[in-house]
Amino acid sequence: DRAVIYIVGAYTGYRRNEIGSVTPQSFDFSSDPPTLTVQAGYSKHRRTDVLPLRGDFAERIRKWMDAKRRLRPDAPLFRITDKWTAKMIRKDLEVARKAWIEEAENDQERRQREASSFLAHQDGLGRVVDFHALRMTFITNLTRSGVAPKAAQLLARHSDINLTMNTYTTL
Repeated sequence: DRAVIYIVGAYTGYRRNEIGSVTPQSFDFSSDPPTLTVQAGYSKHRRTDVLPLRGDFAERIRKWMDAKRRLRPDAPLFRITDKWTAKMIRKDLEVARKAWIEEAENDQERRQREASSFLAHQDGLGRVVDFHALRMTFITNLTRSGVAPKAAQLLARHSDINLTMNTYTTL
């Protein structure tokens, strides 16, 4: 379930509290393209935001939801609002990094993995992984995939293109 939370963050750019407000009825899997809606009460700008979703992402979430038992259509899918999500991500990264290092096939590869910042909570430039980093991943991936800057700004729900391109995009 936690992996799905992180995937939703990286594929939508939604903020932590926006993700925490998502319910099964927030998704429209029958539209073309599928969409995810955050109600105005949870959106930073206090407006209803409808985000188009990649088909493969929408299918993954739909299958995950189908596998859950007793989902109420109006109940939040993720219990993350008002939680220490930075601590949660840090713990999950520690577990994943340890497993990745242990999977090294020899001592040399293990030393290389230990020296890298892959799956580390903080990289060599001092950047940390948190929910906001998932938002930056979403916006950076839009730019890397060739999305027009104005479209990236709209999908990021920014009022200023400079914020989208200069602060949230890392190339």
